Amino acid sequence: MELIKGLLAIAAALFAFTVTFGPTLKPIAWKWAMWMGWSGLAVSMVGGLVHLLGWDHFYKSYLDINWRRRNEPDQKAVGQAGDDARDAIDVWRRAGMSAQFAGFVVGVAGVGLFAGANIENAAAKVESTSAAAQCCCQCDPAATAPTRAASAAAAGSNASAVLVPSPSASR
Repeated sequence: MELIKGLLAIAAALFAFTVTFGPTLKPIAWKWAMWMGWSGLAVSMVGGLVHLLGWDHFYKSYLDINWRRRNEPDQKAVGQAGDDARDAIDVWRRAGMSAQFAGFVVGVAGVGLFAGANIENAAAKVESTSAAAQCCCQCDPAATAPTRAASAAAAGSNASAVLVPSPSASR
């Protein structure tokens, strides 16, 4: 049961994550792989629900057939009716299990192919600004103190420059 619920949760999370962040890629390569992944994950989720429902009906059949008919005189027939009902339930429960596992494999493969094909499209763009333009006035107090003192004197201000020690100076 935990495997069924775990695969169901992972398939749903992977589906939601890829649907949410898919449109942010520019350009999109191998779009068919994403559709394959989404389809496989959707089949996996539906198969997982059928699988869980199958187990629910399987266990409920003991109550519905064996327990409720416990006072009938022919208990062998009651037992056979319960077994027949569980055999019928097992057919579609196993179909759901197969769909869940196969859909999960196809879904993860599709998402993996899509991610591999689009890894370059998701890379962060690096801006081409110089290091001097990125530096603020507090990153290197020794270099900027004369400039701040000169600009304060030129402005006729009585304010003095406040030096903030850099993290590299304390080492």
